[in-house]
Amino acid sequence: MLRNRNKTPRDESNKKSFAQHSESFKRTYSSVENAFLKGFRFVSNWIERILFNDRYGKLVALCLATLICVIVQSGAEGNIFTNNLKQAVELKDVAVTSNISSNTYEVEGLPDTVNVTVTGDTSDVQYVSQQQSNYRVSANLAELGEGTYEVELEPVNFSDKVNVTVEPNVVVVTVKRKTTSSFTLGYEYTNTNKIDNIYTLSTPELSQNDVLIRASEDRMNEIAYVKALIDVSDQKADFEVSADIVAYSQTGELLDVDIIPSQVTAKVKVTSYHKDVPLEVEFTGNLPDNISIESYELDKKEVTLYGSQEVLDEISKLTVSVPLTNITEDISTKSVTVPLKLPSDTSVKGDSVTLKVDVKFGAAESRTVNDVPIKFTNIPEGMSVKNSANYKTSIKLKGIKSMIEGIKASDLEVVADLSDCTADVCSVQLSVKKKNILILYTLNDKTIEVELE
Repeated sequence: MLRNRNKTPRDESNKKSFAQHSESFKRTYSSVENAFLKGFRFVSNWIERILFNDRYGKLVALCLATLICVIVQSGAEGNIFTNNLKQAVELKDVAVTSNISSNTYEVEGLPDTVNVTVTGDTSDVQYVSQQQSNYRVSANLAELGEGTYEVELEPVNFSDKVNVTVEPNVVVVTVKRKTTSSFTLGYEYTNTNKIDNIYTLSTPELSQNDVLIRASEDRMNEIAYVKALIDVSDQKADFEVSADIVAYSQTGELLDVDIIPSQVTAKVKVTSYHKDVPLEVEFTGNLPDNISIESYELDKKEVTLYGSQEVLDEISKLTVSVPLTNITEDISTKSVTVPLKLPSDTSVKGDSVTLKVDVKFGAAESRTVNDVPIKFTNIPEGMSVKNSANYKTSIKLKGIKSMIEGIKASDLEVVADLSDCTADVCSVQLSVKKKNILILYTLNDKTIEVELE
């Protein structure tokens, strides 16, 4: 419930006092404001007289210029004229050098390259990283003799404005005195896959057959052979070329040694000997009992072999094995393509690497030929076969009727090789010389007992 409240004399007094205080505050504020404005106008007028007065203006400019120079030269951290950002960059594979005579000493344990970390102001570090080829790391070995040492690696040619850390900065090296020995020079043809295989390379004629090698005694003992590497890429005629000389260990590892001279001149003759060799096939695999080969036809009867004259002179024919598999009674013909197995150190051109054989089949018949005489070979010296004419055997023939019906015992040849006989009585194997590869020859006796006298 609200109640009306009458004003008292005390309330009137408080109101009058508050009005007096407010008036006093206004006067005080006005006085302070007038004083500040007077002071500001005084300073402003004083600065205006100095800056726009010829006498004092030059002095002010000089003072400001001096202050700026002091700030720039001080390099105080955080000022607006310099950029003190730091950066670190790793330079990989910086070359390592030493000042020891490489003609006299061999150094083991000294790395070819090391990694270097460069730290400093961004601009300096970036400049250094762009000039890596100008820098190196050095190992001071000039005063060292033979022995093992810890050596500090020192950066060379780097700017003083950056800090350089080498990793590793200390290495253990072994210094050995070199000796010199003479070695017979061999040769090796390289890039032989880049020369046509119809060409044959002769033994090269080298400008010298011996070289000097300079290395420590331990390294010298590792050398197994020294070769001139002769590049034969795309060669088609006689040629002459400079060949680098290298030394190998017994395991084929390339050895780091001084070779004098480091190259020789090689003269090589390129020939293309070839020979036309007839092809002869032999069929392998088992045919059904009532099936035989009636005839066959080759897509080529001879092949041209390439190789050295010595190798080709030893080759009179090339025998090709033709497998016959999965032959059934309802198959009358079959085509078989087989690869040519070339003799060692020979080659062929183009598509001559395969042979296609077309085989025709027919009904098989069998007959046995008795009393086939046995021929003895390689009879031991001073010995003879006792009653040799009495040794005979039987052979079963299987093939097309027209092929086997006229064959007599005298047409067949059975051989007994006595080269392994060391006693008066020995057991030897028999073999049949097949005069018709389309006939299957089966010996009645695979081995016989032979009496010598």
